[in-house]
Amino acid sequence: MSNEDLKELFDRLKLCFPEEKRRWFREPVTAAEPMPSIHAQRWFEVTDGQVPGAWFLGDMRLVSRAESRPWSLDVEVERDGCPRESMTLSCVTIAEAASGERIMINHSGQMIYDPGDGRRDVVFAESASAWLEELLEQFISGGIVRTQRGLETRQRRNEITVPVGQIAHVVLLVSLAIWWLLR
Repeated sequence: MSNEDLKELFDRLKLCFPEEKRRWFREPVTAAEPMPSIHAQRWFEVTDGQVPGAWFLGDMRLVSRAESRPWSLDVEVERDGCPRESMTLSCVTIAEAASGERIMINHSGQMIYDPGDGRRDVVFAESASAWLEELLEQFISGGIVRTQRGLETRQRRNEITVPVGQIAHVVLLVSLAIWWLLR
């Protein structure tokens, strides 16, 4: 897929964000040194990440070219229901969270998710374009929703909402118990 196609997908995905949040995305900058991977190079020719404090998906923020880091990873690859195979890949970070989670592009263009907790890294999309297409499809189908922070998976939004509801329920019960004791 060409840079124009990747840029078009990225621009379409940015439209999923509220207008005031779209300014979080940095325009690409021309760099003197090439990236270690042509696929990472293409990514950073489309976007230079987001400003600090911005959110892309969940707790993830797209990093700038200057913030990206190369990694060597041991990953598990699962193809068409076949057993997982382990391999070592060189990757470049394109998104990360404070928790240590990262999304990277490897030398073949595949998208890698690193949970940041020592578990195995996983190939989750065959290309950046495939990932952006999947995010757009999930947004259209309601699997990803727009929030005040950015985009969240519906599952994650429910995980955040449930504990808040449980806390409110406990506060109500405690308040009723105190009222009953004081009357």
